[in-house]
Amino acid sequence: MMLEEQKLGKLKQLLIYLMDHNAFYKSIQNNLQFDIHNDDIQEIYNKLPIVTKQDIINNPDIFFSETIKGEEIFEERTSGSTGNVLKCYKTNTERTLLALNIWKQRRKFDPMVNISNYYNLFNNEMEEIIGKFYNVDDKMVIRNFYRLMAVQPRWIAGPISLLSKFAILINEEKINYKNDGTLKFIEFHGENVDEKSRKFIEETFQCKTINNYGTSETWCIALDCDNQKLHIQDYIIADSKKDGEEDKLLITSLINKYMPIVKYANGDCGKPIEKDCDCHNNNSVIWLKGGRETDYITGTSVLGNYLFDEILWQAFERFGSVVHEYQVFQQELKKFEFIIAKGNHYSEDVTQFLHSRILQELGADNQVNFSFVDHVKALSNGKLKKFHPYKN
Repeated sequence: MMLEEQKLGKLKQLLIYLMDHNAFYKSIQNNLQFDIHNDDIQEIYNKLPIVTKQDIINNPDIFFSETIKGEEIFEERTSGSTGNVLKCYKTNTERTLLALNIWKQRRKFDPMVNISNYYNLFNNEMEEIIGKFYNVDDKMVIRNFYRLMAVQPRWIAGPISLLSKFAILINEEKINYKNDGTLKFIEFHGENVDEKSRKFIEETFQCKTINNYGTSETWCIALDCDNQKLHIQDYIIADSKKDGEEDKLLITSLINKYMPIVKYANGDCGKPIEKDCDCHNNNSVIWLKGGRETDYITGTSVLGNYLFDEILWQAFERFGSVVHEYQVFQQELKKFEFIIAKGNHYSEDVTQFLHSRILQELGADNQVNFSFVDHVKALSNGKLKKFHPYKN
């Protein structure tokens, strides 16, 4: 793929930095024998290897760059739609640049939105207002909705599954809601956005919606324009490779230096496409096949993906990076199979912890069996369907 001209210079600066400060990329330069200062950057890019989550997990000692003394490092988390568990790290500078970018985009849509009237339902801080959103029992959702509306949000960001639940309860008149003009935008991220659900939410909330496609590794990759086309961000290079008949996305972030994201296979199927758009954004549009989906645990009001993600990250906080991939099958109403691709430091203590936490959340009368594999099989769109509910 020919890279956009305006991004080649920034890519060169990034690669020069990595060749000087990152052991992983120093070794690549030595192996490929290129001159980062004088060789054609497009040709160098073409030679660079594709990097996966597993590459990062397997090379923690050499993958992270040297940092400026005193630079604060932040840990973020993703199990990702591919089910492959990864801790993400960014410097304070990188997080600031990424945050400034997305806020600049939001302010183009709504100049009055700011951190005091913007509420992201994914943030841990939101638990104090809305609780853990994987529990979508009607009474809990209604209570949490009123708590959320009490702070008078101008802009709400969250998964379409939860926002659809709000909209359904409003239409069933179980929630009393009328937009008084305060709520201006709903921003979707973390899940696949289908047009019917999107229109339903817009009509119910009487506000506009925007789709934010991104990952924990890079934050925003592409954002909707007024024509609902996902335009690639200025600091992102989006590429793709053929894997059989599928196009697999390769993402490069021109901001991430500490944990570099270069020709990174994020597990999603899609590709950048040149598409004229009268919104006057000249950046390419990203086409995605499928997306992230969420299912209820049959017989409960609990969203399976979110519950098991939360429990898994509690295990990470206690034991470290002990799971590479996972998948849960609900075999009967109260019977589950938890499939795990073990990390290097997995132990029986982890199994006992996971088992205990699942029973705490779902009830002691549930049965959980564990099995272990080398890899968990993904769907045809590159996603790993992490939770499979029981079908009556």
